Amino acid sequence: MGISVGNLHYHYANKQEVILKLQASFIEKSDVLALKLVELAPSAASFQLIIAETFSLIHDYRFLFNERLFLSRRIKAIEVMFREMIEKRRQEFLVQIAWLKSQGFIRTDLPDEQYDFLFEQIVMLYNSWPSHISLLAKSKKSTKRQINHFVRIISAIWVPYFTDKGIAMFAGSKGR
Repeated sequence: MGISVGNLHYHYANKQEVILKLQASFIEKSDVLALKLVELAPSAASFQLIIAETFSLIHDYRFLFNERLFLSRRIKAIEVMFREMIEKRRQEFLVQIAWLKSQGFIRTDLPDEQYDFLFEQIVMLYNSWPSHISLLAKSKKSTKRQINHFVRIISAIWVPYFTDKGIAMFAGSKGR
């Protein structure tokens, strides 16, 4: 954190307070990214930028992700905060899906349940990414290269949901 142990103890009574503060900080920064997604003009570059920034943020807070289950069991507030954040992201995601459908970027012939599944797939990838890198990565690529690799994975997950117009806008020739 860049501060001395004494300074840490001065500002926080115990580890739980530190962890709660870190979780709150992560959620606040995640909220900023969610807002940025809505504000950016739709394009492959903006789509990939938000994905990359999300992976970078997760990397910065990887302790919370690597220890999510343990922390949630020990500190109930962490679980509550996480579940509330995921539900908020789900609602934002569904609003974005509705907009993408209205613009002809994603398919309208699929049941809404498919988009719920897409959201869950993305959440699982984001949440498992830090441990995947630590345990399963075939090489010790730089963080930036690892992020770029996972941007490609997330982008590929979307391809079956895009219309031709969506592929042209968000995936370009790489999506085919």
